[in-house]
Parts: sequence; C-alpha cells; structure tokens
Amino acid sequence: MFEITQNILKIEDYINYVEDDSHGAIVSFLGVVRNIHEGKSVHKIFYECYDKMALKQMKKIEILTLEKYPMVKMVLVHRVGMVELREASIIVLTSSKHRKDSYEANMFIMDEVKKLLPIWKKEHHPDGNTSWVGIGS
Repeated sequence: MFEITQNILKIEDYINYVEDDSHGAIVSFLGVVRNIHEGKSVHKIFYECYDKMALKQMKKIEILTLEKYPMVKMVLVHRVGMVELREASIIVLTSSKHRKDSYEANMFIMDEVKKLLPIWKKEHHPDGNTSWVGIGS
C-alpha cells in the first residue's frame, strides 16, 4: 500500500494494512521535520512532488521490495504540503513473520525513496529565508 497525502500522518491510520495473524514483527519508521539541517535552523518544510511520477515510483519501490522480501507486507505514505516541526513527512511500515525481514525491508524502502521519489522540500528558516533541498535543488 502506498499513497501521497496532504493529511497529518498517524501510524494508527495505516497499521491495519500490515497487520497479519501470522506476522510476529511490525517495524515502523516515521521521518519527522527536525529543527536543523546542514547547520541551518529549520522550523517547517514545504514538500512538493510530481504526483503522477511519484506514485509510479512508489509502485516500483513496492515491486522491488516484494521481490526482495516476498513475505513482507508494507505501507509507504509521503505527505506533501507544509509540514511543521516534529510532524511526520513519511511513514514506512513493514511486517513479517520475524523481525529481520521487517527491519531490512523497512530500511530498503527508505533507501529507495531517497533514490527514486521526485519529491522536493523547501525548508523555511526562522529568519524568513528558504532553501530547496532534493532532486534538482
């Protein structure tokens, strides 16, 4: 399961997609807005993406993940729009029979997200300045 949304991200909205009576491990990753990047203070980030291409790449990530970890269930959700300090911009959930596959699949998904998703972020700094980060920045 994958999606792009402008809604505030909450794990409880997605956990049921990976729950399985035969799975003993659920691993969650929340990517949250932090207050500093490369030495500059940050107080919020505006995420922008090319939706059609991002969804196509998310599907590719899902296919790659399930080829490598066929027994894993997964969720990949990325938020776009303005995301405040400490709010989540991405959720990755994985479940499997044992923790090893869940941990590895979760890390694999995030690595692929960083490589493949056409998502840009515009960091907003307390002094009013902004800076773009991401593909083509």
